[in-house]
Amino acid sequence: MACFILPHTVLNTPVTHLPSERVVSLVSYIQKQDVICQHECVNEKQLMIEFRHKYKLTDPIWITSDTEPESYCSIMINHSSQLTLRDLSMLTAHGTYISKLVDSTTEESLQFLFKLASSFRNVCVCKPDSVCALSSIKYVVATDFLDVPKDGVYEIPYYFKMVVDELNSTYGQIQLEHLRLHNSLGKI
Repeated sequence: MACFILPHTVLNTPVTHLPSERVVSLVSYIQKQDVICQHECVNEKQLMIEFRHKYKLTDPIWITSDTEPESYCSIMINHSSQLTLRDLSMLTAHGTYISKLVDSTTEESLQFLFKLASSFRNVCVCKPDSVCALSSIKYVVATDFLDVPKDGVYEIPYYFKMVVDELNSTYGQIQLEHLRLHNSLGKI
C-alpha cells in the first residue's frame, strides 16, 4: 500500500468565497468513457484486514455508517462516499480516522483533506491493495487526533495544493495504465 503524506496545516480565518478554478478530474473523464467495473471495487472485509495489519488497529472500531457510538471511540472508519468531519467530535484524543475518498480533485475534497491535516498530526492518502486498481477510490488515513477542525471554507496554500496535485497525478496515471491494460478504455 503506497501512501502520500500530507503536510500538517494550521487553519486561519475562513474566507467568504474562493476563486473558481477549473477542476480536472479523471473520474468525470472515465464516466464519459462508459467504463464500468463488473466486480466489487472495494472489498471492505479484506480492506479491514489490510488496515488492521498496516496501522495496528484494534477493536473497538466504529464504522460511521453504523449507529452513533455510546461513548468516545479511538478508531473511526467512514466507508461512505460522503466527505464529512462531523463525527470527529466522538473521536478520542490521539485517535485514528480513516475515510473513503472517491475523487480527490474536487474543491470539497481539497477542503476535507486540508481540514484533516489541521486536525491530526499525521495524514496520508493511500490506495490499499484490496481496492480495485481500475477505480479512482483511495483512502485517507489520519492518525494522532488533535482537535475538531473549525467550520468554514479556507484558502488552500500553494504547497498543500501541490502535494494533492502530485498524488492525483500519480494515482491517475496508475489508474489509466490499469484501464489500458484491461482494455477497459479506448485510445486516449
